[in-house]
Amino acid sequence: MHDAILYLIQNENRSVNVIQYLTKVHKKSGNTITNGIQNAIIHAWRVSSIEDLTTHYTAIVNYETGIPTPMEFIYYYADKIKKII
Repeated sequence: MHDAILYLIQNENRSVNVIQYLTKVHKKSGNTITNGIQNAIIHAWRVSSIEDLTTHYTAIVNYETGIPTPMEFIYYYADKIKKII
């Protein structure tokens, strides 16, 4: 996730899809990259308190799963960090 967020912050034009970028950098399949990000999000939602989640993640959450998709999560934090810097 770190690499994906950093890529989006540093590349305003986003000519290359973030998952495509990560597959080239880490030499893994797109499915492996996406599943890794999704598993990290699932873990964070499982171990974090609801108060922390609602404080630090204010974007839309998938109403069926209760967690954000990998792209929603990555773009949310990339945009949030851009506003800070």
